Amino acid sequence: MYMGKVIMFPSVPKRKRLYCILLGIFLVYLLYINIKNVNKNNIHPRKNDHSRFNAKEYTYPLTFDIREVVEKHLNNNIPLPRQQVNPHPYIYYYSPSPCNFTHSRQPYTLVLVKSFVGSIDQRVVIRKMARKATRSSVKLVFMLGLGDNYKDRITQENETYGDLIQENFVDAYSNNTFKTIMGFNWATQYCSEARLLVFLDDDYFVRWDKLVQFLYQSGKNHTDLFIGNLVRRAQPYRNVGSSWFVDPKVYPFRSYPPYLAGGAYVISYDVSKKIKMAFPYVRYIGVDDVYLGIVAQILSISPRHSTELSRRDHLSITKECSHTPSELLAARCQTVAYVSTGRVAKGFEYTIKNLTDVFTNMMMLIQKSLLFFQQIFTSGKH
Repeated sequence: MYMGKVIMFPSVPKRKRLYCILLGIFLVYLLYINIKNVNKNNIHPRKNDHSRFNAKEYTYPLTFDIREVVEKHLNNNIPLPRQQVNPHPYIYYYSPSPCNFTHSRQPYTLVLVKSFVGSIDQRVVIRKMARKATRSSVKLVFMLGLGDNYKDRITQENETYGDLIQENFVDAYSNNTFKTIMGFNWATQYCSEARLLVFLDDDYFVRWDKLVQFLYQSGKNHTDLFIGNLVRRAQPYRNVGSSWFVDPKVYPFRSYPPYLAGGAYVISYDVSKKIKMAFPYVRYIGVDDVYLGIVAQILSISPRHSTELSRRDHLSITKECSHTPSELLAARCQTVAYVSTGRVAKGFEYTIKNLTDVFTNMMMLIQKSLLFFQQIFTSGKH
């Protein structure tokens, strides 16, 4: 039998015991308020944020109806206004040859892969995998920005494959919307034969044979399509240190309109033309999938959810899972985490920051509590 020393706690009078209980309740309340405030400062909007997205206010200082202007241009060839809030002054460094599809029963499709300029080996693997399944009805191109460290290699890559779209903006995460706008501009100018556009990220594993089959079955006329992994009720990141930070001065609303997660979505050519025409009149946001959702909302275009393009569904034909060429070939998919707002947590950046703040404040509260208890126990001995 263990005969160790028994630790005796000092007796505490009932009144002081009640004080301890009340203190514990108070500490729990402070912790709750702290967590709530941390979340509010880092994730949720500030008090002056508007509750709902307002298309007219967001297009400020423009005063005309963008949807009406685009429709009149398409139907009656009325010129678009010269006044712009989002000009795109960049020029092509590299541009593939225009689309020239051969006769096929499959819908003519342009696949545009958003790729980091340095992901050269990744693009080699994507070409290899796509070539096995795609037919003459599919054209594959890659969208890049500039990177000084890769200039010579990009020149060689373009000479070898001729499938790079590159403009003279820096290849950075905050410029992904520039990259997407570039893709829409190129597609509508040089690939008007395409019925469908497929936008992918280069870290997505794609079942290319299933994708071609899905595109064939996506609709008889292949018009009025904007489908992918639908995200609803997402809220802007207000943590300045986040890669997805959006300044309230730029986007003052409490939540985003519905949008398609940018890793994989399909859009028909007729819809892409409308969106492309609206770009110059919609204020820039560096989060490209959110920006497309805003433009679609202004144009009264409804993005629709597709199980085949959903990152939640294990049967999806596209998965965000491959960050190296070897992972891409082996289809080794990482676990994708989701947050309650419906956004995909591409990283746990803001979560870690929140937990760090909460932990720091908890330690401060614990230290204060220990000092308080020590005073109570000390006074109890006298």
